[in-house]
Amino acid sequence: TDEHLNVDDLKPDMKIFEPVQDTLQLARLDEDLYQEVTAHTDSEGQVHMQNGQSVRTAHNWGSSLPEKINVGFALVSQGYDGKEGYLKIQGLEGDLSMDGLNEMMDFMDAFTLSSNAQEGFSITYDVRMMRSPSMQMVTTVAEWGAAPVRQKRWERLN
Repeated sequence: TDEHLNVDDLKPDMKIFEPVQDTLQLARLDEDLYQEVTAHTDSEGQVHMQNGQSVRTAHNWGSSLPEKINVGFALVSQGYDGKEGYLKIQGLEGDLSMDGLNEMMDFMDAFTLSSNAQEGFSITYDVRMMRSPSMQMVTTVAEWGAAPVRQKRWERLN
Protein backbone atom coordinates (compact mmCIF):
# COMPACT_ATOMS: atom_id res chain seq x y z
CA THR A 1 0.00 0.00 0.00
CA ASP A 2 1.16 3.50 -0.85
CA GLU A 3 0.90 5.98 2.02
CA HIS A 4 1.06 9.01 -0.32
CA LEU A 5 -2.07 10.75 -1.51
CA ASN A 6 -3.30 9.91 -4.95
CA VAL A 7 -4.42 12.89 -7.03
CA ASP A 8 -7.69 11.07 -7.76
CA ASP A 9 -8.39 10.86 -4.01
CA LEU A 10 -8.26 14.65 -3.55
CA LYS A 11 -11.31 16.80 -3.38
CA PRO A 12 -11.71 18.90 -6.55
CA ASP A 13 -12.06 22.12 -4.51
CA MET A 14 -8.96 21.39 -2.44
CA LYS A 15 -6.08 23.81 -3.07
CA ILE A 16 -2.65 22.25 -2.90
CA PHE A 17 -0.84 25.46 -3.86
CA GLU A 18 -2.14 28.99 -4.21
CA PRO A 19 0.35 31.69 -5.19
CA VAL A 20 0.38 35.00 -3.34
CA GLN A 21 -1.20 37.63 -5.62
CA ASP A 22 1.28 40.40 -4.67
CA THR A 23 4.18 38.15 -5.63
CA LEU A 24 2.56 37.33 -8.95
CA GLN A 25 1.95 41.02 -9.67
CA LEU A 26 5.60 41.88 -8.99
CA ALA A 27 6.78 39.04 -11.21
CA ARG A 28 4.47 40.19 -13.99
CA LEU A 29 5.69 43.80 -13.68
CA ASP A 30 9.28 42.70 -14.07
CA GLU A 31 8.39 40.52 -17.05
CA ASP A 32 6.28 43.28 -18.66
CA LEU A 33 9.09 45.82 -18.25
CA TYR A 34 11.63 43.43 -19.76
CA GLN A 35 9.36 42.72 -22.74
CA GLU A 36 8.60 46.41 -23.28
CA VAL A 37 12.26 47.44 -23.23
CA THR A 38 13.35 44.48 -25.37
CA ALA A 39 10.70 45.23 -27.98
CA HIS A 40 11.99 48.77 -28.44
CA THR A 41 15.78 48.24 -28.14
CA ASP A 42 17.99 48.44 -31.22
CA SER A 43 21.29 46.60 -31.81
CA GLU A 44 23.25 49.41 -30.13
CA GLY A 45 21.19 49.23 -26.94
CA GLN A 46 19.21 52.42 -27.56
CA VAL A 47 15.54 52.29 -26.62
CA HIS A 48 13.14 53.85 -29.15
CA MET A 49 9.62 55.05 -28.49
CA GLN A 50 6.72 54.00 -30.71
CA ASN A 51 6.72 57.40 -32.42
CA GLY A 52 10.30 56.80 -33.58
CA GLN A 53 12.02 59.13 -31.11
CA SER A 54 15.23 57.81 -29.60
CA VAL A 55 15.09 57.65 -25.82
CA ARG A 56 18.07 58.91 -23.86
CA THR A 57 19.82 56.73 -21.33
CA ALA A 58 18.02 56.93 -18.00
CA HIS A 59 19.89 58.19 -14.94
CA ASN A 60 20.81 55.26 -12.72
CA TRP A 61 21.25 55.87 -9.00
CA GLY A 62 21.93 52.21 -8.30
CA SER A 63 21.04 51.22 -4.75
CA SER A 64 21.71 54.68 -3.30
CA LEU A 65 18.77 56.87 -4.29
CA PRO A 66 19.43 60.35 -2.87
CA GLU A 67 16.98 61.94 -0.44
CA LYS A 68 16.41 64.80 -2.89
CA ILE A 69 17.49 66.20 -6.23
CA ASN A 70 17.31 69.67 -7.74
CA VAL A 71 16.40 69.59 -11.45
CA GLY A 72 16.56 73.37 -11.86
CA PHE A 73 12.84 74.04 -11.89
CA ALA A 74 11.85 71.68 -9.06
CA LEU A 75 13.18 70.15 -5.89
CA VAL A 76 12.18 66.47 -5.84
CA SER A 77 12.48 64.58 -2.55
CA GLN A 78 11.65 61.07 -1.39
CA GLY A 79 11.57 59.12 1.83
CA TYR A 80 9.67 56.84 4.16
CA ASP A 81 7.58 58.20 7.07
CA GLY A 82 7.27 54.93 9.00
CA LYS A 83 3.97 53.95 7.33
CA GLU A 84 4.54 54.55 3.62
CA GLY A 85 6.90 56.17 1.20
CA TYR A 86 6.47 59.68 -0.13
CA LEU A 87 7.50 61.82 -3.07
CA LYS A 88 7.41 65.61 -2.89
CA ILE A 89 7.77 67.88 -5.89
CA GLN A 90 8.30 71.53 -5.04
CA GLY A 91 8.38 73.91 -7.98
CA LEU A 92 11.18 76.48 -8.20
CA GLU A 93 11.61 79.64 -10.26
CA GLY A 94 14.15 78.05 -12.62
CA ASP A 95 13.86 77.52 -16.37
CA LEU A 96 12.06 74.32 -17.35
CA SER A 97 14.19 71.93 -19.38
CA MET A 98 13.73 68.52 -20.95
CA ASP A 99 16.92 67.32 -19.24
CA GLY A 100 15.53 68.34 -15.85
CA LEU A 101 12.17 66.77 -16.63
CA ASN A 102 13.83 63.49 -17.68
CA GLU A 103 15.95 63.44 -14.53
CA MET A 104 12.83 64.04 -12.41
CA MET A 105 10.94 61.20 -14.13
CA ASP A 106 13.95 58.88 -13.72
CA PHE A 107 14.08 59.77 -10.01
CA MET A 108 10.36 59.06 -9.63
CA ASP A 109 10.76 55.69 -11.39
CA ALA A 110 13.74 54.79 -9.18
CA PHE A 111 11.72 55.75 -6.09
CA THR A 112 8.77 53.51 -7.06
CA LEU A 113 11.20 50.61 -7.39
CA SER A 114 12.94 51.39 -4.07
CA SER A 115 12.22 49.84 -0.68
CA ASN A 116 10.73 53.18 0.47
CA ALA A 117 7.76 52.75 -1.88
CA GLN A 118 7.00 49.06 -1.42
CA GLU A 119 4.41 49.59 1.34
CA GLY A 120 2.70 52.17 -0.89
CA PHE A 121 3.40 55.87 -1.28
CA SER A 122 1.89 59.31 -1.51
CA ILE A 123 2.93 62.14 -3.79
CA THR A 124 2.63 65.86 -3.15
CA TYR A 125 2.98 68.52 -5.84
CA ASP A 126 3.54 72.19 -5.03
CA VAL A 127 4.00 73.87 -8.40
CA ARG A 128 2.99 77.42 -7.45
CA MET A 129 6.48 78.79 -8.17
CA MET A 130 6.99 76.77 -11.36
CA ARG A 131 6.66 78.32 -14.81
CA SER A 132 4.19 76.91 -17.33
CA PRO A 133 5.59 73.90 -19.21
CA SER A 134 5.78 73.67 -22.99
CA MET A 135 3.39 71.41 -24.87
CA GLN A 136 6.33 69.07 -25.56
CA MET A 137 6.90 68.69 -21.82
CA VAL A 138 3.22 68.01 -21.16
CA THR A 139 3.20 65.39 -23.93
CA THR A 140 6.40 63.79 -22.60
CA VAL A 141 4.89 63.42 -19.13
CA ALA A 142 1.65 62.02 -20.59
CA GLU A 143 3.54 59.42 -22.65
CA TRP A 144 5.74 58.54 -19.67
CA GLY A 145 2.69 58.07 -17.43
CA ALA A 146 0.87 56.01 -20.06
CA ALA A 147 3.50 53.24 -20.16
CA PRO A 148 1.62 50.05 -19.14
CA VAL A 149 4.34 48.79 -16.78
CA ARG A 150 4.49 52.14 -15.01
CA GLN A 151 0.70 52.37 -14.78
CA LYS A 152 0.51 48.93 -13.17
CA ARG A 153 3.22 49.80 -10.65
CA TRP A 154 1.68 53.14 -9.72
CA GLU A 155 -1.83 51.66 -9.39
CA ARG A 156 -0.47 48.95 -7.09
CA LEU A 157 1.60 51.27 -4.89
CA ASN A 158 -0.19 54.63 -4.97
